Amino acid sequence: MKLLLAILTDFVGKTSTRVGIISLLVLQALIGTAIAYHLGAIAEVSGGSGILDLETGYDLNTVQSLLDSYGTEGIAHYRWVQLLDIANPFVYSLLFSSICFHLYRQSNWVLLALLPLMIGLFDYFENVFLYLIINSYPELTENLILFSSGLSIIKRGVMLIGVLILLGGVVVWFGHRRNPKTLLREQR
Repeated sequence: MKLLLAILTDFVGKTSTRVGIISLLVLQALIGTAIAYHLGAIAEVSGGSGILDLETGYDLNTVQSLLDSYGTEGIAHYRWVQLLDIANPFVYSLLFSSICFHLYRQSNWVLLALLPLMIGLFDYFENVFLYLIINSYPELTENLILFSSGLSIIKRGVMLIGVLILLGGVVVWFGHRRNPKTLLREQR
């Protein structure tokens, strides 16, 4: 476990530079733009429907009705969203962790910067089940839907914790900028 933490801390530390964060922001913007294009196409063919990735909890009837509204063209666009979502969780969770690492690096709380990586991990779990749902459509099973829905709820909870960690990092960072002596006290 210590080795894994050391590897992750080293990796995130290397991406928490100005160049690393800007590169991740650009990559995230490109992925986000491509996803937004497909979301717009899905909304257009479905009469304004969204996607399951953005829902917090759902049931069999909701999923069936949503996918029915897509038609074959919307399903094709949703498959593109899922394909793009292979890179998206890695990039946004690494970006999130890199920013947190940058904010926390001069404190004893630097390991908190690794927690946003869990958001990406739960997003991957959810994406696997969404992929299974899309590929089994129209023959959907309630267990598959409920498990995917549960992962979606867990992901949202971890995301909330990640946002709180980021906000805490901003407070720590501003505190250190206002009073550098607090940094010396924390390092003792």
